[in-house]
Amino acid sequence: RLGLYILSHTNFLKNVEYVAWKITFFGGLTIYFKNPVFLYIKPTIINILFALGLIFGKFFTKEPVLKKLLENAFQLTEKGWKILTKRWILFFFF
Repeated sequence: RLGLYILSHTNFLKNVEYVAWKITFFGGLTIYFKNPVFLYIKPTIINILFALGLIFGKFFTKEPVLKKLLENAFQLTEKGWKILTKRWILFFFF
């Protein structure tokens, strides 16, 4: 029952689809390059892309990107969402 509720009341399928595409893309790059160095730098590349997505999301949307993704999980004020976004950006860069 819980699984059906989650599937019908959330964007669960969109998130799963996004993750599947990301895994396929970066897995394909790994196979294409056949370079062990790429395996070491891939997590850094992914973290930088996440941070850039959060930064540019601030400019192209009226509300923080994290709010759109996590509003069902957390109840925060606007100031709280902005602080959370800034901290996640710092986390992904450092």
